Amino acid sequence: MAIGDFSGTIDINISKNSVSSSILPMLDTHLNAAHQSKFVNIEKTKISTLDNIINIYLNDNSNCFLKIDTQGYEWMVLNGASNLLKKNRYSL
Repeated sequence: MAIGDFSGTIDINISKNSVSSSILPMLDTHLNAAHQSKFVNIEKTKISTLDNIINIYLNDNSNCFLKIDTQGYEWMVLNGASNLLKKNRYSL
């Protein structure tokens, strides 16, 4: 499942090396630096917001620490997490 700012389905670009698979298009600079990251397929996958799934994993007494590493899709994940962010413990 992908995480973003809506629930439904979305296309994900499957890379020849799985670590470069992404919902977003690939920049030429990425492909030039890592030829094995070339997209070789597109698949449909489910997408949900963090707000829609937080109750599966957290309750009112849970501590939440959030780390996002989404190859440029961070704002979409955050836009779908306004309720979760209220429960998040911030650390500076």
